[in-house]
Amino acid sequence: MPSDKRTRSDADTTPTSGAIRGSETPAKRWLGVLLFLTTSSALFACLFEWDRYHIIMGPRAESLALMDEGLIFWLLAAKSLAWCIPVILLVGVLFVQGFERTGVVILNASAVLIFYFFATDIISVSFSGYHLLDWFPHLRDILQSPGQKIWQWAGDGFSGEAGMLFLMFAAAGPAVFFATRWVTRKLVTRFVRLGSKRTQSLATAALVCGIVGVVPAMGLFQDQNLLDRVYAALPPQTSFGERFQGVAEVVAEGLGIADTTGMIANLSTISNPAAGRVAERQVPSVKDIREHVDLKGGIRPEAEYPERTDSDDQIGMPDQDDEMTAIRVASEAVDPKPADPAAFVRKPNLPNIVLIIFESFRHFAIGPKLMPQLDAWSNEGLRLERHYSGSNCSHLGLFSLFYGRAALGYDQTLQRNIPPQMFESLRRSGYHITCVTSGETKGFRRLDKFINDRYCHDMIFEGAFGLNGMKDWPDSDSRKLARVRSILNTPQKKPQFVFFYLLSSHYRYPFPPEFDVHPESATFWQFLNPREQMRNHLNRYANSLLFLQHEVMKFLQSINLDRNLILITGDHGESMGEDGVFTHASRMSDIQMRVPFVMVGPGVKPRKISTATSHMDVLPTLLHALAGKSVPIKNCQGRDLIADPAPEDKVALVPANGANWDGMVIIRGNNRLAYRTTTAPGETPSAQFSGQLDEAGNYAFKVRRVPRTSGNGR
Repeated sequence: MPSDKRTRSDADTTPTSGAIRGSETPAKRWLGVLLFLTTSSALFACLFEWDRYHIIMGPRAESLALMDEGLIFWLLAAKSLAWCIPVILLVGVLFVQGFERTGVVILNASAVLIFYFFATDIISVSFSGYHLLDWFPHLRDILQSPGQKIWQWAGDGFSGEAGMLFLMFAAAGPAVFFATRWVTRKLVTRFVRLGSKRTQSLATAALVCGIVGVVPAMGLFQDQNLLDRVYAALPPQTSFGERFQGVAEVVAEGLGIADTTGMIANLSTISNPAAGRVAERQVPSVKDIREHVDLKGGIRPEAEYPERTDSDDQIGMPDQDDEMTAIRVASEAVDPKPADPAAFVRKPNLPNIVLIIFESFRHFAIGPKLMPQLDAWSNEGLRLERHYSGSNCSHLGLFSLFYGRAALGYDQTLQRNIPPQMFESLRRSGYHITCVTSGETKGFRRLDKFINDRYCHDMIFEGAFGLNGMKDWPDSDSRKLARVRSILNTPQKKPQFVFFYLLSSHYRYPFPPEFDVHPESATFWQFLNPREQMRNHLNRYANSLLFLQHEVMKFLQSINLDRNLILITGDHGESMGEDGVFTHASRMSDIQMRVPFVMVGPGVKPRKISTATSHMDVLPTLLHALAGKSVPIKNCQGRDLIADPAPEDKVALVPANGANWDGMVIIRGNNRLAYRTTTAPGETPSAQFSGQLDEAGNYAFKVRRVPRTSGNGR
């Protein structure tokens, strides 16, 4: 049989394919391997990763110091080389044994697969906040419920730009590969003239130092908060980046080149001496004061808490009430109580209620620039100027809206088959409940466990949600509004509560041609320019809102507003690069969690509230508008905003911040306090302060090495 093995003389004269041509000496062969992989890693980082990692880091990356820029590039290139170590070792063994051709084939194939994996992973992170491996837990849901087409939810973020980006990389990959091979040959020829064995040794040592040296070197990075984003974006998944981050910190601290305090302050507080003192003090954990807390709603007299200072307010240290809020929410999540059957309205001639939920509704959408007509109309009622969905994803945002509770107890509540308090209260108030849907509530993350024909009298389907139905979304939205108009204008024995999604504001933001007011860039090269993609997203989104405004205003003009109470809000916000990613469900940022909220109609006086409010507040406020007075609701965490002349500027949110995060964010004034929580069955509920966030969801400062717990996913 023919053998892959060749004699020394054969190997010296026979050309081979791939990254390395025929080698005259083993040293030259080995040098070719190292140079090929080093050049490939540097080119990949430069051409494909550089801009995308800068966007992932957020707006602060625009002012990175030169040294930080160099360290980021080094980290990206070293990351690729580190992944190639097993390949390098295997190819080295094959070369020593004389299997040169086999080694070359393995080297070429492995390099292609590794870089294709990196390209796909960074596209996934950019458009969804998830790594490729983070999606594997969702495959179980897809396989267990094939008829529900959950894959359409998982894949909706990867159409359009994401698919085009990967296709372009797949096409450009071979070109870059051959260019790299050509450069490698030239470099090998030049270096070998200096002495092949010496060059081989130097190249091997340089490769090892380039991979290993980046670990302590990252301790020199000046803006550690931005570095957190880079670590989280490193493949294969978030936990990998966190482990690397931990190793880098330990090594850097051991060498005396990194911060050794338990908390990292941002650049704006480093110059503040008071901030330095706070960073050195011990941050109390809820676990430390659990014995002083009565989980039913009080603090025992012997409870102690560190005295707050002015600097605490500057950089967002939690106070006693914040800690108690966090552990109360965690405790109620572990043991959710039933809906309150006594919370309903006894009153004749109740108005119809129309709840319009815009998909991916950015908080400034109802305004003079994007939706001016709807903005002017909404001044006739209650406007919540700093309103939060309750989450940054659909299932948790809708849960907080319909249940009036924080979504930390999402799974526990559904497991107990507790009905949504909004549906329970309105049903007992005499309302006929109708959901008009395109199937967007079916399948994804158990939404149909509480939006179904068990809790709604009617489920009316118009159109179809998913990749195939995307082009139909504008027409589907028009048909939904027409169906609701027909329901409201037809005499009914009972007052009607009708709620529905408008899908056209969901990525990829479709709209009819006549609303193409803000055109996209027509150049093909936009797909290689992330910032151009951001502008195109904004333009398409603005066009979709113009279309939806036209349809909603037409609907409002066709019904009797004296007999219909209109609520308009969103399920969550939407990123277009402002916080480092596109779409939603990936960042604890204002742009993903804030939404508009408007309530106009009978029982609602014109008023604007500028303090923080959330979806949990909607139900108590709605029942007050119907009853003309406050309606007590047991086990509801929301507030009656009509009764409260000055609502507290504080809300608790539960964002789905990736596949390995379980916790909440407490927003108090300008402070955004992040907590890790424990809500697993059989464990004592707890909440541990992990740091303060800025508007983009970056840590302004962060408590290091907080234990991670599993979350609910997207």
